[in-house]
Amino acid sequence: ADVALDGYDWWPAIRGESPSPRTEMFWQRRNLVAARVGAWKWVDMDGRGGLYDLATDVGETRDRSGTHPELLAKLKARYHNWLDTMSAAEPRGPFRDY
Repeated sequence: ADVALDGYDWWPAIRGESPSPRTEMFWQRRNLVAARVGAWKWVDMDGRGGLYDLATDVGETRDRSGTHPELLAKLKARYHNWLDTMSAAEPRGPFRDY
């Protein structure tokens, strides 16, 4: 009863019956981080990357971080919130490379 589940049922989306239930996704692997909130994606690959509007730039060719600093700050804040949540969650120990 004290376990908080954070999973999603992907089958309807995989079968094309409904859109994805996710509105946010976050990644971290060593010095590679990314956040997607709605159509916006922020990527930082060891100091390289940027902010991309996937609704108009699916190939991530136009970095919008200079023209949308408020969105960049929002995605970074959401990422850091996720990171704090993950750091406080089980499992602890050697399985920290999430």
